[in-house]
Amino acid sequence: MRANYTDRLKMSVLAYTREDLAKIGDSDFPQRGVFCPRCHTQIPEFAELSKEQEEKIRKLSALHQMKAVHEATGCNLRWAKIWALHPDGPRSHKNGPPCPYCGEPVFTPASKQCLECGWDWHDSQHPVQHTVKKQADPV
Repeated sequence: MRANYTDRLKMSVLAYTREDLAKIGDSDFPQRGVFCPRCHTQIPEFAELSKEQEEKIRKLSALHQMKAVHEATGCNLRWAKIWALHPDGPRSHKNGPPCPYCGEPVFTPASKQCLECGWDWHDSQHPVQHTVKKQADPV
């Protein structure tokens, strides 16, 4: 199966080759790939990993995915772990339900406070609104 133009372009810009990976140290993090806002890292893509291989590897447990992608691409285990932990791409840094006060997602399903609007409903009978200090957007 031949990759279409967009897939080839994406692979040429983002994907790491075996040659690239040979130059990378074990403590380095990927510098290109799709950014994951939850873990603040790039998700590496590998030129040597075909769609068929990826589909086969993704059916394995995370630990076995790490080993298989390491063997198939030559990447270090840190990168294999990052790849294995992102089977569906980047994850939102917030995966909880909407805040009952402002509607923005909270961090986890168990969250009892919203860092966007400041409401805290740990005591559901007496919710409290705290002052929220907003960080400036990085330039």
